Amino acid sequence: MAQAALAHLFTGDQATARATTTRAAELIDVASDATLLTNLEAAFQLGMAEGMLGRLVDAERHLTRGAALSKSTGQTYIHPQILTVLANAQLRSGNLRRALATLDETARHIEQVGNPATEVISAMVRAETLYWRNSPGDLQDAVATAEHAAAIAGDTPTAWAVTVRCFHAEFVLLTGDTARARSLLLDAAGGTHLPKLTTWRRPRWCDTLAQAAFTEGDHASVHHWAQLAETCLEQLPSTSRQGFALRARMRAHALGGATERAVRSAKEAITAFSDSDERIEVCRTLLTAAELSLHVGRTHEVANWLDHAGILADQCGSARLTEAVVHQRDRLAAAATVPDASASLTAREREIADLVSTGPPSTAVSSFTNWPCGAAPTSS
Repeated sequence: MAQAALAHLFTGDQATARATTTRAAELIDVASDATLLTNLEAAFQLGMAEGMLGRLVDAERHLTRGAALSKSTGQTYIHPQILTVLANAQLRSGNLRRALATLDETARHIEQVGNPATEVISAMVRAETLYWRNSPGDLQDAVATAEHAAAIAGDTPTAWAVTVRCFHAEFVLLTGDTARARSLLLDAAGGTHLPKLTTWRRPRWCDTLAQAAFTEGDHASVHHWAQLAETCLEQLPSTSRQGFALRARMRAHALGGATERAVRSAKEAITAFSDSDERIEVCRTLLTAAELSLHVGRTHEVANWLDHAGILADQCGSARLTEAVVHQRDRLAAAATVPDASASLTAREREIADLVSTGPPSTAVSSFTNWPCGAAPTSS
């Protein structure tokens, strides 16, 4: 049933995928260990389906149980795969310390099994985890690990290799190389309509491409990626994917000068990511909302967003996110000495002002929003 849920998910029938995943979970939860250890594929497939549906707490629970059983019974054929999916769920939940411990165990078992797909997927998860933790030396290790994984994946046409190349492109964007990231992602996904990706996977990469286009001030491209992500959700509604589409639309609104609309999209994205327990993405979106607001001199709500982001960054154990929160708090403190011209306006008046205002840009300040070199919205 768990495998069937994955099939339904990738063929666009999310309602059936959700129902089938729920039923599979009910069966596994009442099964004894003695029963489950005879078919650990069930726990593995269920964990993957739950992760894709944004049920990260359930995914971690079932994968942890499957990993314990595979380890205790010596079923090494599946142990690294379970651990890799588990580590990814822990990363998305913001459990960076736990994710790295799981990845360390994965590495020890991969040497025995020699599965290239598991090896490179595990490496990309490690690279992203190290990037967000950002302890001394982590960034260099993360870059080397990501490049190594991409080299192994090469131009292999299999689904796992395409996924690795997409994650590598996203990682390259996080580290600041916008042009290379866009080129890598479009090449991996097959062009501007991302034909090599399933409908379920496209919203995330649309958001990544929207961020790259935003950095370059390419309003038409940002709108294209936001629209493509929204079209995918029309075909396959998904709370876990909705956050990415909303964040792409946020960037389109912001680049077009509609700050209030951008903030509304950001808030909706925060809710969607929160519903899926994706603390890293919640924190990133809070920081982006704070940045775009401060960029136009809009300070109300920013303190609350940064307080929330600070709590999440601490819970995740992310020095990088913590540093970003501190940076935005410094900007907020500086902005407090400048009157907020929009404070006396009604919400509708602010929206109208945002729609008609453009002006010279500020300098780019962080990797979360990366204001472009072209025209940017200003306060009015």
